[in-house]
Amino acid sequence: LLVTHDIREAVRMADRVLILPSNPGPLIAGVTVSREIPRTTGFVTDPRVPPLEVELHEKLGLAAKVR
Repeated sequence: LLVTHDIREAVRMADRVLILPSNPGPLIAGVTVSREIPRTTGFVTDPRVPPLEVELHEKLGLAAKVR
């Protein structure tokens, strides 16, 4: 279990990223991260990473509207 506010770190370190609400409530969203994406020095330049970051940012935007 890793708790972070850094989306890039979450995508790099996790197999699955979950967005939790700031107040008690149900899980807002989740994204599965392929283990086929290499967790190496060139990780952030892998073309599969930016779409995951964008998806999480979009879901966080939706989460902010729910509050």
